Amino acid sequence: MVRASTAAPAFFDPETITIVDKPGHKPVKGDFVDGGISPYNNPALQAMMYATMEGYNIGWPGGENNLQLVSLGTGTADPEVKKSNLAAKHAINALMSLIEDCAQMQETMLQWMSSSPTATTIDREQGDLGNDLVSGMPLLSYLRYNVDLCKASVQSLLPNMIDNVQIESLSNMDAPENMTILHKLGVQAGMKKIRSSNFTSNFDLAMD
Repeated sequence: MVRASTAAPAFFDPETITIVDKPGHKPVKGDFVDGGISPYNNPALQAMMYATMEGYNIGWPGGENNLQLVSLGTGTADPEVKKSNLAAKHAINALMSLIEDCAQMQETMLQWMSSSPTATTIDREQGDLGNDLVSGMPLLSYLRYNVDLCKASVQSLLPNMIDNVQIESLSNMDAPENMTILHKLGVQAGMKKIRSSNFTSNFDLAMD
């Protein structure tokens, strides 16, 4: 299942999994690819729905003092990084654009619903939606931490990283040799962006 959930199209082959295998019946199999190829590459909104919608029987109460959702990104690829093969380039760009559009919609919806000290600007028309809440009041507290892998962002976190080719390679999904650098980026981003004030006393487990 882990192999299937990481099978990003154009990077890794699909994983074939037997779904049903009963005696006397033809086995049912499926080819599975990365779960990011869906509207929920960022599953934060789905997690909020699962916790609060009646059909899931969790019944968690809404409101910014009752529900805090923390979303940790794995980095946003630099759209300027080019692919070598022309056909692959168009196919991958189309797919990545779809994934990015879905992720942006998730972010817009969550900021629209929440009180969010980490809110970012959606665009020049919408701003960060801080004064435009879907119900007039926050349905949750929302925190989003992520790293933009464009050159300026990378160098703001790791000033000594000046190799443009190496920086571009950070956007490649199939480059395990970058794990050490990506880890350093994550650590620096966490130190820069995460503030204890983002987590109010309402969500301090030590207080219970």
